[in-house]
Amino acid sequence: MNKVKGYTVVNRFSNDGGVTLMLSSPQHVDDILKMDRFNISALPGLSLKALRGRQIEVEHALELVILGVAREYNVNEVIEVLKRWLIRNFSVNEDAMPLHTLAGVRTDPLEPGAIMFHMTTWAAARSVLTSDAQQQFTTHFMNYPKLQPPQLLFRANSSGWGRRGAAQKEIVDGVAASANVTLDKLSKHIDEMEARNKQMHKSTQMQLATASASLIALTNSVSNLDERVIATNRTHSFSHMRLAFRETYQT
Repeated sequence: MNKVKGYTVVNRFSNDGGVTLMLSSPQHVDDILKMDRFNISALPGLSLKALRGRQIEVEHALELVILGVAREYNVNEVIEVLKRWLIRNFSVNEDAMPLHTLAGVRTDPLEPGAIMFHMTTWAAARSVLTSDAQQQFTTHFMNYPKLQPPQLLFRANSSGWGRRGAAQKEIVDGVAASANVTLDKLSKHIDEMEARNKQMHKSTQMQLATASASLIALTNSVSNLDERVIATNRTHSFSHMRLAFRETYQT
């Protein structure tokens, strides 16, 4: 299609929802969307239909998303219920004081069917993604049956959730089926990274402690040297004074 129509493709990538193409001209996008179906010579017998791509930009590390916020739901009400659920169920004790791990909640005016939030740590985010937490979410939000349990925003963007029509249920089911596998892989990767960071931090602390001890020893040595120099100068000064006094007295 690129060669025949002369459309310039600036980027492309594949995901569970199909293939996403980024074109240089909005007009080219509109032209393709006007086609009901089109064929590609490299894929004989396959009729394709293009849909406008949709995704929510990630604004925070390991951001999560809840999809299925229906038009009949009061978004502000859902957000408040979500905040209370996260604060009550995912708090940690620090110095015998409960400390909630919710860092922030936001919405996107271009995607009113989604609510994004992020936690203070990866451990807290991972706890929200466990199967137990997902079941708790479904039970707690039974008054909002269209809401989907939290998932990584990156995963949602990669799943093809933006496609409309009958395929939507298949996409949601596919995301649910593969979420645990994806989470396990991501958890292992982040755990390994945290372990490496802790080891590097420990090594750095040991190096700093050694350097600090060496600096203290050097400072003490310089101080002792200064004291000896002062004492030596003082001794010489007293000797000269006694000599001068003795000479004056004899004279």
